Amino acid sequence: MAELTKKNLEAFLEKLTRNKDTFALFERVGLYGTQDHLFSFLKSRLEYCMDYLGVDFPTLFQRMMEYQKKNPQKEFGQINAQLYQDEMHPVIMALFYAVSEPFMLRKIVKQEILYLAFKLQKIKKIFIAGVGCGEIFENISKIPLIKDPEQIKVIGLDISASAIDFCKKRTSLYKFKIISEIADLDFYEFSEKYDLTELSEVIEHVRDPQKLVNKAANSSKLILVTIPLMLDVPDHLHLFNVAKAREIIRNAKLDIIYETARNSFYVRQFFYFALLKGRG
Repeated sequence: MAELTKKNLEAFLEKLTRNKDTFALFERVGLYGTQDHLFSFLKSRLEYCMDYLGVDFPTLFQRMMEYQKKNPQKEFGQINAQLYQDEMHPVIMALFYAVSEPFMLRKIVKQEILYLAFKLQKIKKIFIAGVGCGEIFENISKIPLIKDPEQIKVIGLDISASAIDFCKKRTSLYKFKIISEIADLDFYEFSEKYDLTELSEVIEHVRDPQKLVNKAANSSKLILVTIPLMLDVPDHLHLFNVAKAREIIRNAKLDIIYETARNSFYVRQFFYFALLKGRG
């Protein structure tokens, strides 16, 4: 496989972010440090995605641009068929999380809340509703409080077969045990008890958010919730503000240990974050 050059990445980032000076933009944000560090990080992400798809860089670039042009109607069946089962879906997510400033913000805040969860609770069993591109596995692996990762078991679900396949190929990167399964959260029954459940950008996707939160409340000691606010995109079945997020938490009779609403600096995208005490 050909080595990716800085010129390759600059062209890629300019197309993706519509910003001619992307490296300087992220250096100002300061989340990933120097240009060399950012280049190395994105290069590794791109090469991993190329290896997953079995394509070279020009082909990946072309397929990504084609993917971005898709415009599914706001109907769950079509979205599921056109987006979540597309083999490019986890690839786009992996790259978007790497270069999108709102998702870098989200990753940092989630890392802080995960740290708090591990301080409050002895965590050995984690449930993840919607593994996406496996970003949460990386987050967990960086918790400094974990002394024996081999004692931790992580069960992750996703409606996307391609996302599960993508995550399974990354399992060997982590020391804790990971079980990833395809499932529709609207019909999934929580048959086990968990020390921590993560509902990160999932409740806006399911048909019945209250039902999902109720089930998590009954099976989990702690619940980490992340919700994009007032973001109306084709694969979101519900539009949330802070009041609606709190209403669902209140209806589930959950205690809020910590909550915050943060906005990304450049694109003004807001997220609601909360760590909740469950009944599991």
